[in-house]
Amino acid sequence: MTPEEKQQILGRLAAGDVASLGDLNISSYGTLEQLEAVMRLVNVLKVSPLDAENVLDKMVKTLQYSELTINFRGHRFFDENIKERWLNVFETGNTQHYMERRDKLEEKFFDYSNKRWQAGPKDVIDRIETYGKYNSGTNIYFEPSLRPKYGALNFARLTNGPAYFFGSSYMILKQYVKHNCTFTDTDSFTYIHDERDATTLLANYHNLHRLIVNMKEDMLTVLHDIANGLFLVDKYRGYIEAQIHGDILFSRDVEKMCIDNFEISSYPDINIIKQIYEEFARQNNIQLIFK
Repeated sequence: MTPEEKQQILGRLAAGDVASLGDLNISSYGTLEQLEAVMRLVNVLKVSPLDAENVLDKMVKTLQYSELTINFRGHRFFDENIKERWLNVFETGNTQHYMERRDKLEEKFFDYSNKRWQAGPKDVIDRIETYGKYNSGTNIYFEPSLRPKYGALNFARLTNGPAYFFGSSYMILKQYVKHNCTFTDTDSFTYIHDERDATTLLANYHNLHRLIVNMKEDMLTVLHDIANGLFLVDKYRGYIEAQIHGDILFSRDVEKMCIDNFEISSYPDINIIKQIYEEFARQNNIQLIFK
């Protein structure tokens, strides 16, 4: 095993550590926040106190079974030298200004540099810091694959995916990937200057009621309507962000790809790019839809 391969393995292990520490923190507030979510339904949506727990359960299940998606520009998908897995911005690269801003945000939520002196086993904390600290790109041990990939829950069933501003094509990840995610009720960049403890804004699969505590009233209303079958597809542009910790392998983790025909029409030959997608989907056992 080469030193580079060893570093990649330890980096992937550290990504799992980040998710696990986040789960511990989120779960510690679970009972209290479940009560807060119930009270919010009563006070904001005027749900009967007798029905509130059942309504909350339906809303949480709606989120749990919503498609976990990643939007992209269909005509640019193969520009990134796509091979076996989806890459994050630290792997693909961007401007230094953007990288610094992204790092600031991810440090705020996940404390890769251990500036808050996280509780946990010392070897775990040290591993996260060693391989997760970006330090303006100067950390020679930094493993970019450790940092999150970003997706969204398509609870509003948008035909172009919930993060359509990143492209009108999207992939749908398999259900189990949600267990490697943390979630925020909106784009996490919204909170970059927020003075609150950012870790209290993160939810996980088993504690999605935290999103219901934090989300804006219009999203709360729409989620309630969807959970009760009262909502039409494509009428709301809400965005629940997923931070996906760990690798996303196309052959293992992607269920379906939905490619926007209008988007790929800008490719020099639409038939060629469709054939490329078909071969890619065949090789990775992915269901392919041109829409």
